[in-house]
Amino acid sequence: QRRVGVVFQEPSLFPHLSVEGNLVYGRNRTTKNSQLIDIEHIIELLDLQDLRHRGVMNLSGGERQRVAIGRALMSSPSLLLLDEPLSALDHNARKALMDFLDSVFQELEIPAFYISHSTEEIARLADSLILMEAGRVTAFGDMYEVLGRVDSPLNAANEAFSVLDCEVQSHELPHLTTVRSKGGRVLHIPRLDNSSQRRLRLRIRARDVSLCLARPDNSSILNILEAEVVDISSAIDGGSRTVKLDISGDKLLARVSVYSSQKLKLAKGLSLFAQIKSAALIG
Repeated sequence: QRRVGVVFQEPSLFPHLSVEGNLVYGRNRTTKNSQLIDIEHIIELLDLQDLRHRGVMNLSGGERQRVAIGRALMSSPSLLLLDEPLSALDHNARKALMDFLDSVFQELEIPAFYISHSTEEIARLADSLILMEAGRVTAFGDMYEVLGRVDSPLNAANEAFSVLDCEVQSHELPHLTTVRSKGGRVLHIPRLDNSSQRRLRLRIRARDVSLCLARPDNSSILNILEAEVVDISSAIDGGSRTVKLDISGDKLLARVSVYSSQKLKLAKGLSLFAQIKSAALIG
């Protein structure tokens, strides 16, 4: 009645129906006036052409979840609710399905609530972010603003991370892809599988960022960026503080031990260098 499309952790498809039959079931739950999405469009968007006549029991976990997403979309929802839809999948299936979800969100522009414990999925798919603990909201707002808080609840769990919007520049270096951040900084990440990809988000864990007062010479770390300290958490979690950095307008978090913070005399306005291992930059 409320036109909310739901995708659960378990696809919960009808085993007696084919892929197309499950999609049609979603469409049959709507009125003619609310049938806004064409089935052929959904089949193409979720790459179900070769699966449409197959029984759902003969599909992989990732394929079944794509059908479940398609069935929810076929009900022409005004809101889409996805409850940890990737948690039961292996790494490769999760990565592939994130690509499909990204396309769905971009093309169909249906508001979506996406529930997840995965920072990788949040970094890839979210625009706004609500953090919850024990049934209570602990932080909410624009994703970049919430993640950029030095007092974020993620810090206490050592899960603080930053997200950078980047544009792919080249694949010329051995096994590496060169990208440029929104603020104009060049970074090197492990070679992308999709060489045609032009834009991406990078997830950088705060614990993978180290700080130094002078640029190191002959370092194995490829990404060394000039930065300025803009905020430092007052709270100490696990013997560390969270430091917020400005890098040409982009915001980056670092987790630094209290001892190192005192040794470097970290303070707002201090100019220094942030080191990020290439392997720590997760697209």
